[in-house]
Amino acid sequence: MNITKESRMQWHPAFFAALNLEFAKNKDDLEFLQEQSVNELPLRIDALIIKKKQNHKIRNEIGDNFRWYNLVEYKSPGDELSFNTFLKGVAEVYLYKVTQEKTYIDSYSLSFIRARKPVALFKVLNRYGFVIVEKFAGIYHVSGRNIFPIQIIATNRLNKNEHIWLNSLTKSLSLGQVKELLCTTNELQDMKQKQYAESVWEIVAKGNEDLIEKMMEENIMCQALMEIMKPKFDAAVAEAVAEAVDVAVAEVKESAFNDGFNDGFNDGFNDGVADKGIKVFANMIKRGFSKEDAQEMAEISDELVEKALAMC
Repeated sequence: MNITKESRMQWHPAFFAALNLEFAKNKDDLEFLQEQSVNELPLRIDALIIKKKQNHKIRNEIGDNFRWYNLVEYKSPGDELSFNTFLKGVAEVYLYKVTQEKTYIDSYSLSFIRARKPVALFKVLNRYGFVIVEKFAGIYHVSGRNIFPIQIIATNRLNKNEHIWLNSLTKSLSLGQVKELLCTTNELQDMKQKQYAESVWEIVAKGNEDLIEKMMEENIMCQALMEIMKPKFDAAVAEAVAEAVDVAVAEVKESAFNDGFNDGFNDGFNDGVADKGIKVFANMIKRGFSKEDAQEMAEISDELVEKALAMC
């Protein structure tokens, strides 16, 4: 499997999808808003989670700190969670509260989510009089100087069974984690949740490409993986076919022009069609398809298959 890498991996859409799946047990009690403006200035928070009813209990450790309006800032792997970032998040809560005139400041909470425990930030917060308590594994409540609840979540320290979706937003998944994620994904029945899972899997595949390729090569849960990654394969197949057709047509035209309009066009067209089939076959083989499936999709003869295999 050859998954094309983007120059910059888009972690935030996958995070928003994982956040929705994280609170799937309360999906009817919560409203999720992505990249919400906090005021008229160009300031945006990564996610806003609104409780539809205050008395609804959130069946998730992360939601233990929630109030009515819950602002969430996500830092993708490699991004820093500094004291300035912390202050910016606090400021965004106040700015958003200003736009919601009929609310009270204690109706808000702030959550920072990142891969690792921000040790340097904790030292700074302690120096300024904040108290940090690890309420649950990987979930740190910050108190002492703030008038609304603040928590910092280190996803690599979360309970892997309880928080599988947020845990998957990393470039260092283990084989066991991927298998568990596959099983959890296949158990989803809700169509919207399946769409969120596809968004998470897109970043999982890009961030852990070597592991996913190894699983495909060794046929580890291959059918389940193929079903989840089908949209990516379909896109890859379409791209490969389109590329091969474009090359074939161009070569047909060039051959027809050089060899004469009638005989040259016929010869060139036949050669181009054969060449197109060979290239499509080779692309399919490189992407992990079987020889039989690749030959059927490329629509080429056994003789051309041997020629195509030499190109792989």
